[in-house]
This record gives sequence, structure tokens and C-alpha cells, in this order.
Amino acid sequence: MKRPVKIQPADTFAAIGALRQARRDAQLQPATIGPLPDKELPRLRPGAHHAFAPAPRLATPADLARALRGERRRMAPFLRDLAPRLASPRHRQVLRDFGWRVAVRDDCAGFHAANSGHGAWQRVTLPHYGPPTGRALAWYRTTFTLSTAQRRAGSLWLRVPGADYHARIHVNGRCVGEHEGFFATFECEISGAIKAGRNTLLIELRNEGTWNTQHDPEGDKLYAATGPGWDEPGGGWHHCPSGMGLLGAVILEARPRVFLHDVWVRPLDSLDAAEIKIEVHNCDPAPAELALEVAAFGQNFRAHPLRWQPLPKPAAAAAGLNYYSCTVPLRQARLWSPATPWLYQVQIRLRDDAGRLLDTAKRQFCLRSFRIDGTTSPKGRIFLNDRPIRLRGANTMGFEQQDVMRGQPGRLRDDLLLARLTHFNFLRLTQRPVQPEVYEMADRVGVMIQTDLPLFAFLRRPQFCEAVRQAGEMARHVRAHPSVVLLSYINEPFPSQWRAVGHRHVHRAELEGFFQAATAAVRVEHPDIAIKPVDGDYDPPAEGLPDYHIYCLWYQGHGQPFGRLHRGEFPPVKPDWCFGSGEFGAEGLDPVALMRRHYPSAWLPNKPADEAAWSPDRIAQAQTGRHQPLFFDRPAGLAEWVERSQAWQARAVQLHTEAYRRMDRLVSCAVHLFIDAWPAGWMKSIMDCERRPKPAWFACRDALAPWLPMLRSDRRAFWSGEKTRFEIWLANETDLAPKDWRLRYQLESDGEILASGQCPARPAACAPAFQGFLPVTLPAVEQRTDVTLRIGLFTASGKIVNDWSTPVTIWPNLSARPPRVRLLSTGGAAEHLAEALSAVITEDAPVLLADRLPESAPARTALWQQVKAGATLVLTELPAGEHRIARDRITVKPCGFAPYDFVSRATGHPAVAGFQPEDFRFWHDASTHRIEPLLPATFQAPGWTPILLTGEVGWGAPAGPALAAAERRLGLGRVILSQVTLAGRTRTNPAADLFARRLLTG
Repeated sequence: MKRPVKIQPADTFAAIGALRQARRDAQLQPATIGPLPDKELPRLRPGAHHAFAPAPRLATPADLARALRGERRRMAPFLRDLAPRLASPRHRQVLRDFGWRVAVRDDCAGFHAANSGHGAWQRVTLPHYGPPTGRALAWYRTTFTLSTAQRRAGSLWLRVPGADYHARIHVNGRCVGEHEGFFATFECEISGAIKAGRNTLLIELRNEGTWNTQHDPEGDKLYAATGPGWDEPGGGWHHCPSGMGLLGAVILEARPRVFLHDVWVRPLDSLDAAEIKIEVHNCDPAPAELALEVAAFGQNFRAHPLRWQPLPKPAAAAAGLNYYSCTVPLRQARLWSPATPWLYQVQIRLRDDAGRLLDTAKRQFCLRSFRIDGTTSPKGRIFLNDRPIRLRGANTMGFEQQDVMRGQPGRLRDDLLLARLTHFNFLRLTQRPVQPEVYEMADRVGVMIQTDLPLFAFLRRPQFCEAVRQAGEMARHVRAHPSVVLLSYINEPFPSQWRAVGHRHVHRAELEGFFQAATAAVRVEHPDIAIKPVDGDYDPPAEGLPDYHIYCLWYQGHGQPFGRLHRGEFPPVKPDWCFGSGEFGAEGLDPVALMRRHYPSAWLPNKPADEAAWSPDRIAQAQTGRHQPLFFDRPAGLAEWVERSQAWQARAVQLHTEAYRRMDRLVSCAVHLFIDAWPAGWMKSIMDCERRPKPAWFACRDALAPWLPMLRSDRRAFWSGEKTRFEIWLANETDLAPKDWRLRYQLESDGEILASGQCPARPAACAPAFQGFLPVTLPAVEQRTDVTLRIGLFTASGKIVNDWSTPVTIWPNLSARPPRVRLLSTGGAAEHLAEALSAVITEDAPVLLADRLPESAPARTALWQQVKAGATLVLTELPAGEHRIARDRITVKPCGFAPYDFVSRATGHPAVAGFQPEDFRFWHDASTHRIEPLLPATFQAPGWTPILLTGEVGWGAPAGPALAAAERRLGLGRVILSQVTLAGRTRTNPAADLFARRLLTG
């Protein structure tokens, strides 16, 4: 008898992932700035000879309101409709009022009951969107009666402008069509289902779970993480849950038997002609002879570049869709760009073989070209109308869809004008296509658009072909709109090693096959659209422009430690390629007044006694309460929470954006997020749902100014009289490079100009340009002094273009004697710290310094006896794990996300007396010449006295307070434990030096 074969489960997907990871890593190379040429600029000279006043800038909501009024006036000419009116022979009914109910059973009896109108129906008006999420079935029911004109028409059609998610359309109990997918408009002929008198329309709408659902069963819905949301605190407001509904009114339309199905215009690369694409639908089996006439007009300017003329005799239209095209010259054409969004309009007339008018159609279009060039070096430079451009913008998650659903075209216009005022030239419609009205308005006001297929992290294996179909449908959805310059297929694809879900999703090699299939489908519908397959690639490389999401100033160190990013180091990418960053940002809480108006009372402190203990953890899906220890001192109440969170968001956005502005190969970036769709929706938004700018909006706008001079250093604190150098950069988003402009710089203190200087500006067209190193000798001070270093850009005539400033803190030189310590461990952080402080090492010192505890029990007992007798034991940077200090159990854990850049000194401990909130942030490391994290590990020590505070925060881990430094009394002595990295930091960080000396001198 044979023994049964023992079958081992084969983790095929993990094996594929591991193999691919090794191959992938070999393909990526560091993307860094430098080395910079050692060019020294003219130094600052005492006095105000080259002094200047800062440039005016928007600084308040009132400033923004005035600017918006001005932008409306400036863009008003581009919003005109000057083309002749084109009458339509079609007859329409708009169906908005429906009965709605959620099915209690999914069976035939339920259908018949719904079709007959039985059950408890709720009256709703379209658009209608909301719960339930996950697997569900809902019915929309209404009745209609045809007008006389509609009854006489050749065919009847229902047009549905988006049904989330799987819709079946029933007329008088007969299924006339179905559609899967939430974003596309679809239609179906209902001629054969119509009866005399009143007709019943029943829409059967099914929702599905998604792969990343938290509460509902998983399903196959192609939905990422964004949508319109709905008005429900705790549910529909937050992070765009996957609801269901109809996104607009249903249109009942009477058409001829042969009609114009679609018209769109494809600009030719020469930019002096366009190809007009015409789709004709024939409802009958027999071919139909027809004639087509075309004309073109200026839409927002007066022009008539193409008079009405017939096209050459087209082939007969057979049953279904037929495709025709013609090329028309447009000499001396006006090109579309964000600065001048000139639009044309094409008009089409369809006639039968007897010359009778059957149908008409019109479409706005433009002449423009857009490409991500794969032939440049490095590859991936972006060109608009053959001129270089950089995409600077923001992510959107629902506000623009709500503008359309609420019937607010004026607000939609203003929202896109606000994007222009933020110096955004594009918006990423994050992880979903949206309604045509959004694209039409973007066409008119000159905002470029990236549209994403709704995929996030994974693609379900059984949905491969459906995703390809929806990619083609997305291309059809946007192809008529000049604003749409870029498509993407998936947001943040995860490596298969991250989750054991290979049994449900395609692996990365198959996903790349999907990219090819999707591109083939897209090219059939939209041959010229630029494609970036991945936005935020967690498993690179992919075909085309690399794109990474980096949240290093919110999810600590995510993507790239900030110190590296600040110095010009982007994560490794494909060699000789430019790159983008489709998401970055940080949370900023809503204003207090908005909270009080809209938030549930349970989320907020309702009496003064509640303020001190209140935390944003009470706000649904807010992260600020968890992340606060990583970035700022714990606030004392609601208003202070708002102020500090918004201040950190503004600083994070500014620092991150400015780092990107200095990277020549970074050709696209989008802050996350622009305008919130709901109260507490996505609090990374830089403008709340009432269109009130947070401080981060102003910071983002300033950092994206077309001309931006910058001073860069890896330090912000210096010693009295210290000599240093600052890098000077000039970032330029225009295609100009004037040769006679100048840079001026000055050192300011309390309104006084201490020194000033100037040098020629050497800008590069549409690129950042390193200007050189500015040598600076800082003033001699006897007490801590804050100064400002400012730089301005000036035209040849002396007019200021823009300016930029940075605070600098100058510390008095310490005159204290070197600390005396007994060194208990060598070769590690303790010895390095003693060396950095020039400590006197002696056996009779009252302070014991170590970075590890003795291994033997007798040695530990002897150590505790010395402390009890009056010695101070300073432990620095203990390794992770459990440690017994006397009778206390101390747990040291690596920082959750990554080592931290900040710890809080708000403890009242004498060791941190006089320090300010920013003193323990962004410490410079003299050995690496950049900012390095200052806290690699946190610890828990119940009963100890805090010196420096932090928190335990990480991916999926419980959050809570933790210690960065603390002490406890032991007999007559004390034990101090500090996990803050002090070795290597004291020479170039005065706060580190002073803190270390205080620990070692008591």
C-alpha cells in the first residue's frame, strides 16, 4: 500500500512577489540633487544698502475673497457662449421624482412587488446617493406618459447619467438594458417596451462590497476609496464610503431611427487642424443612406473658421454604431492653455438621403497637445503645446461631484477658480471619473485634469476583463474634454507580500498585463491621451512616468525620511526618468465654528471642564489625535487643537512643496487634499467644506508661486557668531528665463536690517536652478535671539517679483565646564556622547553614563546601590526590549511608523526649562550633513517622571502616550533614561547640546 502523498500548500503569490522584488530593486536607482557646484555668492554686508520690503501676498480669507472676485472677472471672457444656437429636433422628458426602497429579499417575488409598486416607498429626487454600503439591492420606481411629439418619434431612449453600481433598467416589466460601473453615462432603447398611457420605469440597482471594506462582506465592485459621499456624520461624510444611487436625473428622449450618437474632436499634432469624430446609430437592420454637414465656430471668442459644408458622401449606416470622421483645417488657431482656455465649437447636422433634417449635435473643443515625452533625457518631461510644463495641483475627493449633484454650477466654477488661485494648473480627480459637467467647466476655466480608473491596491481576478472594459469606457467618458490630459489605472498597488490575498487578486506581473490591455482599450477610444498607469506605486517600477505617494510629515517617515527629502533625495526610481508625487500632505482640523455648526455634540467638548481631556479621537476617522505626539505638543482644549493642527499642516505642506520645487526631475505633484466635500470628510484638505482656507492653503499657494526664490539649509539653529552657508535656489514654473533679473537678500532682527546683499539671478526656463551658496556670518549674541533671513527676486527695473524667508535661531555660546562622568559602557552612544561634550571621564564622578545595563545580576545590584547612595545614572538609547531598572520593568519599542523627528518638551521638568516647542524638532546630524530622526524608540515606564514626551503610533497599532526621556528617584540618587539621539547631534544643534549637559550635570 502506497503512503499518501503529503501536499504542502504552495504560496505561489509570495514566491512571485519575492522574486519580483529582487528584480525590481535592481532596476531602481537613487534620485538625488547634486552634487552641487561649489559656487559662492556675494556675501551679506552690514547695513541696508540692498534692503527691500516683502512682496504683497494673500494672507487672510478676506484677501482670498477679493482675489476670487478678480479671478471671476479675468476668466469671464472664457466662459462666454458665442457660437450660434443649434436647434435640436429631439424631445426630452427629465425624470427626477422617484420612489425608492431597499429590497428586503433578493428574489423574483421581490421584483414583481417592486414593479407593481407594493411596499413602503420613500419619495426621492435625483440625484440620490447614500447607504446601504456593501451587498444590497434597491429599487427606483416612477411612471411617465409620452408626449404627442415623443409618440411620433422614431425611437425612444432612456439616458442614465451614472448608476452606482450594477443597474438593470425595466420598462413595464421588461428588462431593456443593464450596466456595471458607477461613473459612466449609459443609455438603452425602450421603444419596444412602451405602451399607450402611463408607463412604469423600474431601476434595479445592486451594490457590492469592495476588497478593502471594513464592515461589509468583500465583493467585486470596482471602486477605490473616493466618491461623492452623503450627508451623514460618522458615515457618509468620511473618506467617501462606497454607497449606491443614481448620480443624476434620468432623461427620456425621443430620437429619429437614425441619429447622432456622439461627436468629439481630436486635435492634430500640427495644431492647425482637427479630426472630427462622428458616431451615428441606426436602430434598424437595413442600412440607411445619410448626409452629414459640419461647421465650426469660436465658442468663447468670435470666429467662424469653418462655414457649414457637407462632408463627402458617407457610407450607408448599418445597424448599430457607425463611425465617421473628417479633418478640418483651423488656420491661425487659438490654442487652449490654462492661461488662455480658448474653445471652439463644432456643430453637426444629420440628414437623410432626401435632405430632411434628422438630428443635430454640438461639442466644445480646442486645439492643444499634451505629452509625457519618452525621448527626452531624462525621460518623462511633460509638454503642453510643445512647451515644457510641470503639473502642480491637488487631489479632489467629492466636492466637485457635490457641486453638480446640488445643481450649483456657480460654485463649481468658483471651486475651479480657487484651484487657479492656489497656483494649481491641474487637479487629480482621485480614484474615479466624475460627471461631464465637471470636465466641461474645467475646459472653460483652464484647469487640467487627471482622471483615474477606480482601482486601489489590488484588482480582483474575476474582474480583470471588466476593468479593461471600464478603462475604455473611462476614455470615452472624457475624450471630448481638452482639460483631461492624463489617465491613470490604479492607486497605490500593494506588493503581494503586504497581505495574504493572492488567492483573490491578480499578482503584479498580471497587473502589468492589465495595464497593457487597458491601454489597448483606451487607445481605441482616445488615441492621444497621456497615460500614467500607476499613481503612488508601492511596488515599482511600472511602465511610464514613476509616481510615489510620500507622507513623511504625517505618517512619520512614509516614503522617504523628511531629512533626505529636504536635502533633495527622492526614493529610488527607474534610471534616467523623471518622476511625480501624486499625494502628500497632513491633517488640519476644521475651524471651531464649523465644528459647532455641523458636528454631533458627542464629538466635541460641551462644557469647560471637558476641554482639557478632549481629543480629536472623538471625531469619526480623524487621525490628528493619534498623530499629535509625532508633531506638536498636546493642546489644552478644542481651539488650541485646531490652531496647532492647522499650523502643523501648513508647515508640513510648505516644507514638502518647497522640497519638490527644488527637484528638477519631479515634473508632477499633487497635495492631498484640496477642498473638503463634507465636515470632517478628509481633514488633509487645505480648504474646508465651507470654502474657508486653512493656513495650509496660503502656505501651499506661496510654495507654488510661479517664481520662487528659496534659501535652504539643513539647520535652523546656530551658535553665536557662527559662519555657515545657505543654498540659494530659484524655482521657475514659466517658460521664461530673463537674463537681467537680480536676487537680493537680507538679515532682519526685530524690524531692523542687519546686513544685505545681492547677486544676478540665473533662472532656468520651467525648472529649478541652483544659484550658489550664500556665506552668512551670524551675529554675536549673549542671549537666545531669533532673526530672519529673507531673499527677494527683482526684475531689471527693480520691481519685486516674489520673496521668501526663513527663521533662524542664534544661541549664545555655552561657557559651562565639561561634565564629569563615569563611563559604564564603551563603543556605543554613551561613549560617543561623552566625546562630543568633551566630558571628563573619571571614576569618582557623581554621574554614571551608559547605553546598556550590566549583564550580570551582581553588577546590576552594585549599580543600584551606587544610585541609592546618591549617584545619577544616565541611560541613553537603550536597545529595544524589556529592561529591569531596580524593581521597574521598562519596555522600549521601536517607533511605530519610523524614527521620529520631534519630541515634546511640555512637561515642566527642570531639564527642559526654557526650551521652546520647536527646539526638539529636525535635528541636524553632522556626520550625514542632513536632518536625521532624533528618536528611534519610545518607552513605557509607569511611575517615572516625564522629561520628554512622545507617543506610540504606527500602522494598525493601538496609539497611546509614551516617553522619550524620563527619570525616577532611587534612594538618594536617580535614574534618567533618554531614548533621544544625542550622540552626533550636540555640535550643530544647540538645544541638543544644552539638554545633554543638563542631563549629565544634574
